[in-house]
Amino acid sequence: MNAQLVMGLGGTVDYEVTWDASVLERLVEQYGIGADELSTSAPVDSERSLVAALLAFVRDGVGGEKFVASSDIVEEFASRFERRITLGGTCVRG
Repeated sequence: MNAQLVMGLGGTVDYEVTWDASVLERLVEQYGIGADELSTSAPVDSERSLVAALLAFVRDGVGGEKFVASSDIVEEFASRFERRITLGGTCVRG
């Protein structure tokens, strides 16, 4: 991945992760995610479904927002990367 990606995980708190392709590859293998499962519209109720949604956005070359069923999912995913936890949202970043 050569392009810069920006991802905010959470409402007004952002988890700014440093992308590591090898981490994503391991998650795809661990969860057995296939190309036919990538969807930007499926619910995010597990780390597996979060990874599938993120990969769908990257595949499509678009951004978007997803409701994540639990903050534990965000914590679990973000903990796999080097990260910073920051204040987010338009008012703060404006």
